[in-house]
Amino acid sequence: MKEFQQFLSNLEDILWFPRVFIQSKNGKSWDDISTKKYFSTAWMDFFSGIHDGTFQGMVDNLINGSTFEQNEKEITEQLTPILDHLEASEPEKGAKKLGVKIDIEKFGRYREMLKEMSAKGIIFDIIQDEEDIRETYFIDFRPADTRSYLIQCLNKILDNPRNSRERKIKELERQISEMEKTNLELSTLLSGSRAEVSELKKKSGEDWETVQSVKKDNSELREQLSKFVDSDKDEATESIKNNKLRMYYLYKLGFLDDAIWNEKLGYEQRVKILCRILQGEPLKIDTAVRYYKLFNSIGSAELRAYEAENERTVFDYIKTLCDIELKNGEFINSLRKK
Repeated sequence: MKEFQQFLSNLEDILWFPRVFIQSKNGKSWDDISTKKYFSTAWMDFFSGIHDGTFQGMVDNLINGSTFEQNEKEITEQLTPILDHLEASEPEKGAKKLGVKIDIEKFGRYREMLKEMSAKGIIFDIIQDEEDIRETYFIDFRPADTRSYLIQCLNKILDNPRNSRERKIKELERQISEMEKTNLELSTLLSGSRAEVSELKKKSGEDWETVQSVKKDNSELREQLSKFVDSDKDEATESIKNNKLRMYYLYKLGFLDDAIWNEKLGYEQRVKILCRILQGEPLKIDTAVRYYKLFNSIGSAELRAYEAENERTVFDYIKTLCDIELKNGEFINSLRKK
C-alpha cells in the first residue's frame, strides 16, 4: 500500500508539468496558477524543472521503478487524456520573450530561486543584491517546442517496453475486432456463394434435362431421316436398277439405231457418249420441258447464246472418246450417219 501511494505521488509530480502548461494557456499566463512550494512560484518550478532536467529525471525514475509494471493500467488512464489534450492544442511557434510576475512582498522567499534561475540563464535578469527587487522577470520561451517535449516524455512512459502488456491487450482486442469483422464479411460472401452454387446446380440440372430432350429429338429426327433416305434410295434404286431397261428406252427413242450413227464410231464409243448423258442427276419434269423447248427453238437468241458458251465443252469431251476426226462446229454431223 505504501509503495502504491508513493507511486501515485511520483506520477502526480510528473503530471503536474503538463497540467500547469495546459492551465497556463500553453505556458503564457501564470497569474492564476497556484504555487506548489513555499520558496517558489508555479512558473519557477515549471521552467526550472523543464530546463534543469528535473522533469526528465522523474519520468526516468517512474519507468525504472519497481511498481511500474504493477500499475500499467493506472499510468495509461492518467496519461492518455492529458496527452490527447496536448496533441489537440496548437501553441505559438518560435521564440517569444515571456514576462512572468512575482508578489514583491514575498521576494525574500523567492530570492534564492531567482538567483539560481538567473545563473542558469532561465531568466534574463541578473539579481545583484537584496535591494534589486522586481515584479516582472523575462524568459526566452518557445511554447510549441515545450508542448512537443512534454508529449515526447509522456509517450516515452506509455511506449516503454515495461508498459507493453496493456498495449498488447489493446492490440489483441483490435485484432480480434478486425478478425470478427473479416469473419462476418467472409460469412456473408460464403452465404452468397452457396446461394450462387445452389442456383448454378439448379440451372445445370435444367440444362441437362434440356440437353437430354434435344438428344432425344435429334435421335428421333435421325431415325425419321434415315427412314426417308432409305425410302428414297429404294425408289431411286427401283427406277434405275434395270440398266437393260434404260437402254431399251434409248432404243425405242431411236438413240441405239445404227442408222443415225456414223459407221466409223464403234459400239463402245457410242455407249460411252450415251453413258455420259445418263450419269447426270435426276431432272424435274418442268425443267426438262423447258430445256426441251429451248433446244427445239432453232435460231433463237437464247439457244445461240447457250451453244456459244457450252459447245466447246461438249466438243472437247466427245473428242476424248472418239478416234475419228472432229471439226469444231461440225462435230455433231461427224457423229451422225450421212
